[in-house]
Amino acid sequence: MTMTTPLFYGFIFVLGLAIGSFLNVLGLRYRPNRFLLASPVWSGRSRCPHCGKTLAWYELIPVVSFIYLRGACHTCVHPLSVQYPAVELAAGATLVAVPFYLASLYDAPLFAANGGMLAWFYFLSVVWVLAILALILMSIIDYRQRIIPDEIVAVIAALGVVKIAVLASYDQVFLIQQSFLQNYALLGQFWNGMVLNHVLGAVGALLILGSIVLITRGKGMGMGDVKLGGALGLLFGWPDIFMVIVFAFLAGTLVTLPQLLWKTKRLNDAVPFGPFLAVGALVTFFFGYTIIRSYFSLFGI
Repeated sequence: MTMTTPLFYGFIFVLGLAIGSFLNVLGLRYRPNRFLLASPVWSGRSRCPHCGKTLAWYELIPVVSFIYLRGACHTCVHPLSVQYPAVELAAGATLVAVPFYLASLYDAPLFAANGGMLAWFYFLSVVWVLAILALILMSIIDYRQRIIPDEIVAVIAALGVVKIAVLASYDQVFLIQQSFLQNYALLGQFWNGMVLNHVLGAVGALLILGSIVLITRGKGMGMGDVKLGGALGLLFGWPDIFMVIVFAFLAGTLVTLPQLLWKTKRLNDAVPFGPFLAVGALVTFFFGYTIIRSYFSLFGI
């Protein structure tokens, strides 16, 4: 079973559904005064959040159980949140889409056909899969509790260090595309050094988001968003992180502006910015080059 077979992608999609179910457990049980992976968070039987009934095994099958139960608890018939299948499907899609996209971006099949080793590709795939899964979990928690756990920020920052190490280790073997903006990244780079660009990404994100916190006196966003931005900057590097922030603000505007116009939200209402940073990261990862190319093509660049 190779990475080019439908069987492989089917297997990792099902695995992703199971991981998504676990992310739901972590996100829903997390409490700010507990360590993210503390025993009370991930251990114990799952129960209906409304009537407290312990769920049977057939009520815990990712996506399938939600469809079978018609989106409601079997006992109290209270509607279940669509978050359950949405997160499971998002995690499953992540495990499929990330290696598929990276294989296309780096021409991994062609490289392997010519006798090249693909250890770098597997490392990068794991790094980005874990990073996106961490962003999904962060989004659940930030949306529900308005807090971004430091543990998730630390994981994303650590993955950034691993990514830098992988790129540096194989940089002398062949050219790995270091930016998701591809050749357009040259328009915003200050240094050719890969490590320096990633450090600059972290510093740049901290300065941009930190300035917003200072200007708005913490009403625009919190320090958790700043720390998350710094970790993403280390992972994406410069100038990719700038696009992450731009897309995050665009996503936030598209969501909150209609709510303000329809008066379902007020201007001083708190809005979790972490999920928008996650959206910005995903857009940059998968569509950054396409969007930036379309933009510059308007000017003949």
